[in-house]
Amino acid sequence: MKFVTLYIGGVEKFFLRVHYVKSHPSSDPDTFDVVLTPEQMTGIDNFDIVEIKKDGNTEFYGFVEEITPEIGEDGLEYTISGRCWKVILWKKWTERYQESREVGPYDTENDVIESGFFGSVNPTELLKFIMRCPMSIHPKDRIRHKIGWGISSEYWTYCTNETADCFYPDWVGMRTTGLSWRSRGSVSYLNLINLYVDTFDVTYTGWKVTGASPYIDIDDESDYISVDGTSPATDLDEGYFGFDDLPATAVNVYTAILYVKCKLGQMGGNGYVEVILNDGITDYNLGRLPYSWGFVYKDFMVQSVLNTTDKVNNAKIYFRYHFNGQFVDYTVSYAYLKIEYSTTNDSDVYQHKDDYFIINLGEPYPRVTGILLECRNNAANYARNYNIQYTSTADCCAGDGWTDFDPPVIVQNNEYRDILHSWKPKDDVHCIRIKLTLSADNAWEISQAYVWQGDEHNYRVMHEV
Repeated sequence: MKFVTLYIGGVEKFFLRVHYVKSHPSSDPDTFDVVLTPEQMTGIDNFDIVEIKKDGNTEFYGFVEEITPEIGEDGLEYTISGRCWKVILWKKWTERYQESREVGPYDTENDVIESGFFGSVNPTELLKFIMRCPMSIHPKDRIRHKIGWGISSEYWTYCTNETADCFYPDWVGMRTTGLSWRSRGSVSYLNLINLYVDTFDVTYTGWKVTGASPYIDIDDESDYISVDGTSPATDLDEGYFGFDDLPATAVNVYTAILYVKCKLGQMGGNGYVEVILNDGITDYNLGRLPYSWGFVYKDFMVQSVLNTTDKVNNAKIYFRYHFNGQFVDYTVSYAYLKIEYSTTNDSDVYQHKDDYFIINLGEPYPRVTGILLECRNNAANYARNYNIQYTSTADCCAGDGWTDFDPPVIVQNNEYRDILHSWKPKDDVHCIRIKLTLSADNAWEISQAYVWQGDEHNYRVMHEV
C-alpha cells in the first residue's frame, strides 16, 4: 500500500479524499482535486503550490485554482481543484509572441522573408526567457503596441554616444520594418554602384540564347535567354552569369540587391523559373521569378549572402526552369547587382569599445525581466561583445550609476544576430543600457527593441526572489 502525503503552500495537509490525473505526454495541464475539512483550510489561498507524494516521491506538482465549499456527509467540506505546473507554460502561450510583419531578412534557403518574432536568438536564452514568464502591458489605446510586445514603447526615449547619419535611435521603438539605428558612419562614406553581368561561363546551357554573349548584360530586349514550348519537357538550367567587381577601395558591404528583368511569353501549365545565387562557394535558391505578360523587374534582397567584398566579387547566378508537367515560355533579358558599400576602414564605421545604446522606459517599472534587441535589416551588424545593465535613475543619459542584473548579462564573441536575454525580475528599472566591451570588425545596428516585465511571483515557472 502506498503512503500518500499532501502539501499545500509547503505545509502538510490531512485530506479526506484526493484525486489527480497524469496524462503524460500531453500539452494540456493535468488536473487534481482534493477534499479538506475546514480546519485544514487555514492559510490556503489561490495559486498556492500543491504537491502530492507517494512514499516520499513527488507524483504531482500543481497550483490551487478553485476553492469550493460544500456540504458533505459530516458537514462542511472544501473541494480544492487546479492543474499541474504545465498550466504556467500553457498560460504564457496566450502572450502570442507572433510577428505579423515581414521584418526580414530574406531567407534564401527557404525562399521566404523571415517573419518569426524572435528571429535568430540563443535558444538557451529563449528557454530561460519563457520560463521567467514575461508579461505584456495591454495594448488598448496604444498605437504601436501588441500583446506579446512587453512594455509599450510609446513613451520611451533614447541616448547613445554615437549615431550614424540617417540611422535614428527612435526607430528601435517605432515598430516599423526597414528602419534601424546604427552606431557609426556618415552618408559621405557610403557609395552606390551597379554591377552588371560581364561573363557567361557556360556551366549550364539548357536555354536558348539570342544576341551576343553574355546576353543579359545590358538593358536591351533584343539580347536575352529563353525557354519555350519547343524546349524539352524537363528541367533546364542556364548559367553561370558573373558580375563586374567592386572598386579596389571597397571594404564593407551594407546592402546588396539583385535585379532581374523578365517576362512570361506563354503559360501552358504550372512551370516556373527560379534564380540561384552563388557567393563563390555555395549556391542559394533565391526563389521564383514572377509571371508577367510584359517585362518587369524582380528584386531579391541578398545582403545576408553577399555581405563581404569577396563574396560580391565572386557572385554569379544561374536560372532553373522547372517543367513541372507542362511548359511555360519565359524570357530573361537583363540582370545586375546594386551594392551599397563604404571605402572607410574600421575606425570609422565598425564597433568600438564603450559605444552604448540606452533606453529610458519613461518611468520606473517593477519586475523587469527581459530584453530583445533585433538586428534584422543587415544580418551581419549585430553586437559581438557587450554588457547589459540597468539604473533606477530617470536622468540615465547623464552619467554612471549602472548596475548589473542578476545574473549579470556579459557576453563575448556573440554569434546570435538577435540579442535576447532575461534575468531575475528586478523592481524600479527606469533605464536599460547595452554597452560594447570590445571592438569588432562589423557595424552595429538595432532595428527594434522590446522590454518585458515578469508576471506575478505565483505565476512564474522559475522560483526566483
